[in-house]
Amino acid sequence: MSTIVGNVVLRAQESQPDLVGHVIASALAVICGCIIVAIGLARLGWIVDLISLTAITAFMTVSIVSSVDDFSPPHSSQRFKSAIKLA
Repeated sequence: MSTIVGNVVLRAQESQPDLVGHVIASALAVICGCIIVAIGLARLGWIVDLISLTAITAFMTVSIVSSVDDFSPPHSSQRFKSAIKLA
Protein backbone atom coordinates (compact mmCIF):
# COMPACT_ATOMS: atom_id res chain seq x y z
CA MET A 1 0.00 0.00 0.00
CA SER A 2 2.78 2.43 0.83
CA THR A 3 4.27 1.88 -2.63
CA ILE A 4 0.98 2.88 -4.24
CA VAL A 5 0.69 5.98 -2.05
CA GLY A 6 4.31 6.86 -2.82
CA ASN A 7 3.69 6.57 -6.56
CA VAL A 8 0.57 8.74 -6.28
CA VAL A 9 2.48 11.36 -4.31
CA LEU A 10 5.32 11.42 -6.86
CA ARG A 11 2.96 11.75 -9.81
CA ALA A 12 0.94 14.45 -8.09
CA GLN A 13 4.08 16.40 -7.26
CA GLU A 14 5.19 16.19 -10.90
CA SER A 15 2.03 17.98 -12.02
CA GLN A 16 1.68 20.20 -8.92
CA PRO A 17 5.18 20.80 -7.47
CA ASP A 18 3.90 23.19 -4.80
CA LEU A 19 1.97 20.40 -3.02
CA VAL A 20 3.59 18.79 0.01
CA GLY A 21 3.83 14.98 0.07
CA HIS A 22 2.06 14.43 3.39
CA VAL A 23 -0.87 16.58 2.27
CA ILE A 24 -1.33 14.44 -0.84
CA ALA A 25 -1.11 11.24 1.25
CA SER A 26 -3.62 12.63 3.75
CA ALA A 27 -6.04 13.55 0.97
CA LEU A 28 -5.68 10.05 -0.48
CA ALA A 29 -6.44 8.53 2.93
CA VAL A 30 -9.58 10.66 3.24
CA ILE A 31 -10.72 9.65 -0.25
CA CYS A 32 -10.16 5.95 0.54
CA GLY A 33 -12.03 6.37 3.82
CA CYS A 34 -14.98 7.93 2.00
CA ILE A 35 -15.04 5.03 -0.45
CA ILE A 36 -15.05 2.53 2.42
CA VAL A 37 -17.87 4.39 4.18
CA ALA A 38 -19.88 4.47 0.95
CA ILE A 39 -19.39 0.72 0.48
CA GLY A 40 -20.51 0.16 4.07
CA LEU A 41 -23.57 2.38 3.75
CA ALA A 42 -24.54 0.66 0.51
CA ARG A 43 -24.22 -2.67 2.34
CA LEU A 44 -21.77 -4.04 -0.22
CA GLY A 45 -19.60 -5.86 2.31
CA TRP A 46 -20.36 -9.13 0.54
CA ILE A 47 -17.79 -8.10 -2.07
CA VAL A 48 -15.07 -9.01 0.45
CA ASP A 49 -16.33 -12.61 0.35
CA LEU A 50 -15.19 -12.77 -3.29
CA ILE A 51 -11.55 -12.33 -2.20
CA SER A 52 -9.95 -15.65 -1.33
CA LEU A 53 -8.87 -16.33 2.23
CA THR A 54 -5.34 -17.04 0.96
CA ALA A 55 -5.05 -13.55 -0.54
CA ILE A 56 -6.33 -11.88 2.63
CA THR A 57 -4.00 -13.93 4.84
CA ALA A 58 -0.99 -13.18 2.61
CA PHE A 59 -1.78 -9.45 2.63
CA MET A 60 -2.10 -9.37 6.42
CA THR A 61 1.14 -11.34 6.88
CA VAL A 62 3.11 -9.03 4.60
CA SER A 63 1.62 -6.01 6.39
CA ILE A 64 2.76 -7.31 9.76
CA VAL A 65 6.25 -8.24 8.54
CA SER A 66 6.61 -4.84 6.89
CA SER A 67 5.52 -3.04 10.06
CA VAL A 68 7.90 -5.03 12.25
CA ASP A 69 10.72 -4.35 9.80
CA ASP A 70 9.97 -0.61 9.78
CA PHE A 71 10.02 -0.34 13.57
CA SER A 72 13.01 -2.56 14.25
CA PRO A 73 16.56 -1.21 14.61
CA PRO A 74 18.53 -0.86 11.35
CA HIS A 75 20.93 -3.72 12.06
CA SER A 76 18.14 -6.26 12.48
CA SER A 77 16.44 -4.89 9.37
CA GLN A 78 19.55 -5.59 7.33
CA ARG A 79 19.71 -9.17 8.66
CA PHE A 80 16.03 -9.65 7.82
CA LYS A 81 16.48 -8.37 4.27
CA SER A 82 19.57 -10.52 3.72
CA ALA A 83 17.70 -13.58 5.04
CA ILE A 84 14.91 -12.98 2.53
CA LYS A 85 17.43 -12.76 -0.32
CA LEU A 86 18.97 -16.07 0.74
CA ALA A 87 15.60 -17.86 0.71
